[in-house]
Amino acid sequence: MMRRGVISVYLSIAAVLLFSVILVSLESVRTAIIRTSSQRWSDMAAEMVFSGYVQPLADQYGLFVLDAGEGFGRLDNFRQFAGANMKSAAAAPAGPFQIRAEISDSSASSFTRLEDQDWKFLLEQIAKREKLELAEKGLKKITSPADVSSAESVKKRFAGELDQAEQQARQEAAAQEDDRTSPEKDSAQTVESTGPRIEDPRPGIGQLLRRGLVSLVMNGRSVSDRSIRPDSCTYSTGAEKQTDLITNFGNALSVRKKLSSFHFSSAVSAGLNMAMLNLYISDFFTDAADREEGDMAHALLYEKEYILCGHADDQRNLEGTLRRIFALRSMLNLAWLYSSPDAAARLTDAAAQIAVSALPGAGQLVRLLLMVCWAGAEAAVDCAGLIDGKKVPIWKNSSTWNLSLDQLVLLAKGQAGISDFAKDSSSGLDYHGYLDLLLSGVGKDKKIRRMLSLMELNVRMAEGYENFSFANSLQGAAFQLDLTMQPAFWKHGPGISWHLNTVYGY
Repeated sequence: MMRRGVISVYLSIAAVLLFSVILVSLESVRTAIIRTSSQRWSDMAAEMVFSGYVQPLADQYGLFVLDAGEGFGRLDNFRQFAGANMKSAAAAPAGPFQIRAEISDSSASSFTRLEDQDWKFLLEQIAKREKLELAEKGLKKITSPADVSSAESVKKRFAGELDQAEQQARQEAAAQEDDRTSPEKDSAQTVESTGPRIEDPRPGIGQLLRRGLVSLVMNGRSVSDRSIRPDSCTYSTGAEKQTDLITNFGNALSVRKKLSSFHFSSAVSAGLNMAMLNLYISDFFTDAADREEGDMAHALLYEKEYILCGHADDQRNLEGTLRRIFALRSMLNLAWLYSSPDAAARLTDAAAQIAVSALPGAGQLVRLLLMVCWAGAEAAVDCAGLIDGKKVPIWKNSSTWNLSLDQLVLLAKGQAGISDFAKDSSSGLDYHGYLDLLLSGVGKDKKIRRMLSLMELNVRMAEGYENFSFANSLQGAAFQLDLTMQPAFWKHGPGISWHLNTVYGY
């Protein structure tokens, strides 16, 4: 009997140890399952929070942000959603392995705003929208920095020549003043021209350009009068300074100063590094050449022009855009005239006639100023053609040049309109292309801020989003969840607790 009792005690102790190991193993498995499931509940809750993205923004622009409300209060729904997920899991068949845990605390932090890390997350969304083949296509659309750089180089040489011609004209004028009493010298210095006499077109062209490019090139077409309040937007910026037009073609100092303010090549080259963003703006925003507004209401009709110029109304943005195109085309046209032997011969003859009657002894200076006038008038014709939907090549030739000198005189006299001379080229850029070219030179931060301001204003025009603001919007956030659970096989102690981190972003 003594031996049997000892065996029974030993068996009981062994059975307790065995069952303890089994129960601990089961509890460990149960805890691991609940931990894994709770991470899934937390991830689902974060997804449910961010499923309430701004629908008009996603539909129109393909961008996803969460309107988190004042103080990001909508992120508090995370705890509610996590609890609902756990409640659903707890409704599974009961028993010792029932998945059940309690939320002891929750919070949200590490908010990802649009402007964080230099717009990194916004640009990542944009990059996803623009496919690789579209990026290659877009890079081809702005591969003209070489032509623009060439024109910049010609412009510098021209400015130096203009300065020398001005000094020479002053010296000759002083010499003629000293020799006024000598008729032999006067007659000897008179330059005879071989062609038909030409009237000086410079005053007339200058007066024409002073009317403003919008009224000059729109040719009776209606111009949008829409305006906005940029200060009501989250990411407002100041407006750009208007580009000065060259209108005084008789003043070499004024011409040289305004020509020196035309800079494009470095800005265009820098813009190649932002090809994705430039493509996105080209795809999703309207401009003056668009004939239809589209399905969504727009606060401004000339949206790309606003991104370029930053004024509060369509009219000033259109004028500013046309002035920039005018400046770019003037520089390119001047470079072609400067390098064309035929144009040089015609200008030399015309300048000789004008100098005889207007400024004796200053033929070279008049020739250069007349060249600038001709290039500017040609640029105005280019702008009119672009608005009409025609294409203008970056670098012209004799067949794509619009104005002859005789037509320049007709234009100066008011006997013809700007649009009468615009040709359409089978190659080159249309208005959209020139606008994209200029937009590539706008700084990234300024470009994004103006783009988001337009988005914000347009979304507010949708029903139910009147108070939408990017100030309350997020692209991502981190959530923390503290959970506790009671073991299934013992009821003593504080239970088991753990902490979860969930990061979610579009």
